[in-house]
Amino acid sequence: MVMTGARQVLIGGLPASAAAGIRPGWKNCSVSDLYDDHAQALRGTVKRPKGAFRWGRDNLGIGLYQARLARQEFHPDLETSPALNVVESGKHLLVACERGDLLAEVIASNLAFACGASFAVFPELAKSDRADWLEEIYALGQGGDVTERFSDLARRARSHLGQIDFTRYKGILFVTAGFPWGIAVPEVTNSHMYRYPDFGRAVIEGLRASQSSSRSARTALLIDPQTVEGSEIPAINRALLKNGTLTRIVRGQAATQTRVQYLLDLLPHDIIVLSSHAGDAPGERITYEYPDADGRGRRLVVDQALGIGYDASNGMFRVTEFHRFHSLDGVDWRDTAGKEVLPVGTAITTWNAMGGQMERRNFIVDRQPIPRVTGSMAIQLHDGVWLFASHGFAPESAPLFVNNSCWSWHELGSPRFQCNK
Repeated sequence: MVMTGARQVLIGGLPASAAAGIRPGWKNCSVSDLYDDHAQALRGTVKRPKGAFRWGRDNLGIGLYQARLARQEFHPDLETSPALNVVESGKHLLVACERGDLLAEVIASNLAFACGASFAVFPELAKSDRADWLEEIYALGQGGDVTERFSDLARRARSHLGQIDFTRYKGILFVTAGFPWGIAVPEVTNSHMYRYPDFGRAVIEGLRASQSSSRSARTALLIDPQTVEGSEIPAINRALLKNGTLTRIVRGQAATQTRVQYLLDLLPHDIIVLSSHAGDAPGERITYEYPDADGRGRRLVVDQALGIGYDASNGMFRVTEFHRFHSLDGVDWRDTAGKEVLPVGTAITTWNAMGGQMERRNFIVDRQPIPRVTGSMAIQLHDGVWLFASHGFAPESAPLFVNNSCWSWHELGSPRFQCNK
């Protein structure tokens, strides 16, 4: 972050150990939990505010953006905030944030201000509706009247976004809780960022990386199992080489699950590009019956997908398991209200403590093949489907990951696929 060239840095609300770790390297840095201390540190660095901007404690992103544009001091001391959902600024970009997380709204507002963009908020989609709508998208892969079903979903999504006129802007960045709202606005170039869990860090990393063109992309990993026609990998490789980037291409038979996983886990890269097919993997629906740690008889139904890769260096197979709980004691796992009534208790911890497949097999009472394990999102590599399951990238590696695989945006861009630096 020192590369940003910030004139003044303010640190507050952090434990002393965290502040001590962040502080080194900054010329001017104020560490305090008191507002007056930070106000004093900013004297001579920023202009004094032109009065107070009064707002409520909700809809903070909109209020904060208006205050910054007006160069006024933000005071959230009203009982309620005005029902405003758009702040106009630049037409080159609109940052549109899904409500429901005030911290995310504030971060999105700050991002819009930094980019000179317009800012908007729209209603949060209920968690159950989000799950249903995403399932409708995945179900399109099973065929049928795809065009009509997709058009209907896009219409519902557009209706949910409200009266925002998206066509006024050249581009849109949706800050979303999980649904790809861009399908509702196909006429405008758009992209997405998750509002949780690493939205703030992702914004900071992006701002930092944009400050120095000399850093650029030093190393790149290009993965091309040659499962699709017209792969863009050669063109990307030429562009990166022209840029002075050291590229490693894993192509065809070399693009195995084991090799790709090792390269991601052990070697640092600035850019990772993957060109292949993706989709939820087939698997089994397995029913277990067992007593939990409290002595209560349980019936747990689990959907399981497997990824099996061969490691030629030691002659062993690398097996990756993906589990999705389907139901417990007859209650659907997605039924939040039903699970609140159901005593989940130690049912899951007991199942986990059983160990692997060999240890659990004595408790299996039924198993059926299923065409798709929801959420597994496997990527087709040369030797089979690859279930991404890294705990983290190589040390000091926070790469830009470009993945053109179909259906992959939601699961592979979700919180289970995060890079902690």
